[in-house]
Amino acid sequence: MNKSILCVVPVYNEQEILAEAIKLLHEQLTKLTAGNFRIVVANNGSTDNTGKVADELAQTYQDTVIHEFIKQKGRGNAFRAVFAKYKCKIGMYIDVDLPCELSDLRRHISAIKKGVDLVVSHRVGSRPLGRRAMTLSLRTLNRLAFGLRVSDSQCAIKAMSPDAINILVNSCCENGWFLDTELVVMVHRAGLSIHEVPIHWIEERFTGRASKVSPLHDMAEGAKAIGRIWKRARSVVGKHQ
Repeated sequence: MNKSILCVVPVYNEQEILAEAIKLLHEQLTKLTAGNFRIVVANNGSTDNTGKVADELAQTYQDTVIHEFIKQKGRGNAFRAVFAKYKCKIGMYIDVDLPCELSDLRRHISAIKKGVDLVVSHRVGSRPLGRRAMTLSLRTLNRLAFGLRVSDSQCAIKAMSPDAINILVNSCCENGWFLDTELVVMVHRAGLSIHEVPIHWIEERFTGRASKVSPLHDMAEGAKAIGRIWKRARSVVGKHQ
């Protein structure tokens, strides 16, 4: 049975938190969509028991949770594989640590239904200084390189129309964290609509889970990624350009 909303959760060695995360996400999406959704756990080559947990979740929520094992590592590969396989009217993705108030997802769904192509989250709430500095530096680079006025392109909670999903699958090449920024840039260059919504940020929902963010390293990698994306974006001409 086709579902209108597809929510992808990329995971790599997340056996400790996966079951609770999917339970919480499933409960919230059930409230927001009356069951008209599908969650795909995009298992990006995990080497622990993440796959086993994902299989159990697919059995528990047979109509709404699917486990997809993606051999090629990288968030980009995971997203492209899943969104190419499953058709939907609204595509969403969120990190497995569920770093926002899940009720905020209502705004993402509503905006896409009203005709927006890409909904970008803007983090509101307390965040470490290093992470805020990284967001500010990338915001500045995006404005200089692309004329892009988006506050928080790297926030890994987004919603997409079918047109934006097509761009993700066919025009985005980044495989790491900076796929988020590339998606915003490519949608902007294609002349599609982008809308920002605030989300109430949760820095640590699952106690003891170590952050994978390293601000200094990630800022340096971000500058490199902007260079790669700039080269690719020059070939994209939008319908309004």
